[in-house]
Amino acid sequence: MKKVLTLSRELGSGGIALAQSLSRQLGWKLIDKEVISEVAQLAQCSEKEIAKFDQEEFDRLKMLFNDLSFPVPGSGMMFPFVAGGYMEPYWLPSSVTDPLLVDESKYLQLTKTVIQTLADKGNVIIVGRGGAVLLADNPDAFHLRVVAPMDRRIKQLMEVSSISENEAKQSLLKRDKASADYLKYFYHMDWNNPLLYHLVLNTENLTLDKAEEIIIHSLKTA
Repeated sequence: MKKVLTLSRELGSGGIALAQSLSRQLGWKLIDKEVISEVAQLAQCSEKEIAKFDQEEFDRLKMLFNDLSFPVPGSGMMFPFVAGGYMEPYWLPSSVTDPLLVDESKYLQLTKTVIQTLADKGNVIIVGRGGAVLLADNPDAFHLRVVAPMDRRIKQLMEVSSISENEAKQSLLKRDKASADYLKYFYHMDWNNPLLYHLVLNTENLTLDKAEEIIIHSLKTA
């Protein structure tokens, strides 16, 4: 049986509720925004400093503007990092715990460290943050994508957040763009590419129990 489940989900698709239910049934640890806390701890900076890179509020335009500021050299090495489709030099301190600077390269290195450490421990569900890409070659990892039709997602968000239909739609479009831009910007991958995942579930006609049954069977037989 696989020991790691990565989850990529559309907001309003029921992905988080499914992850929470799976966590309880399997006895696995559920990791979502905790990645931000872990990365901040390693970087010796505030969670706010790390959250600006996070997928939920990711703004590609802001990241492109950030690329224009050149880091102040400390002890480390210079190397090229592909950001936004072009090569940009970044200064990476020799120690990833050096609090000199939190830039894209350091964020990526620390995020990779956190996610790979979690995967090594096993019995974990990792939500987003490029988990399917970072653990693409991990034989113990199973990559899941959860989606649903836009009208169903709008209805779900309206009920949960008590907002109008238009507000719900705009929130979903914004979140979808942020998630897609995050994966494209940092990993040069298409968030909607089904080949990144072992299983893509459309929850439109699936109960929580049925979806859970399908996933657990997949974890056991993949």
